[in-house]
Amino acid sequence: MEDMKKHEISEKDLENAAGGKAYGYGTNFYLTVQTAQSYLPLLEKPEKNSANELAKLYTGDQVEPVMPYDTTYLYVFDMKTGQYGYVEGNSLIDPRTGKKGMATFGF
Repeated sequence: MEDMKKHEISEKDLENAAGGKAYGYGTNFYLTVQTAQSYLPLLEKPEKNSANELAKLYTGDQVEPVMPYDTTYLYVFDMKTGQYGYVEGNSLIDPRTGKKGMATFGF
């Protein structure tokens, strides 16, 4: 039987294959929603449009970041609904540091 270790892919290779920085998906790293509006929409596509909404996220909800889309949107997994989608990153806080916004996540 072949040695399976030689078939393992490094985190860096996975990141490159995904086309950019991955935030640790699957590592229980979560961001907390903090919005001044009534809710933060989880979007099917990275464009704000009510027809594009998959779910409503409220202040205090947590999402698992998957990877950035651009300087506005972040692709996330919503544990509450079990759905993937896009959210505006400026409405998210890193609970480890208390910092808010896309600049906190490397932009």
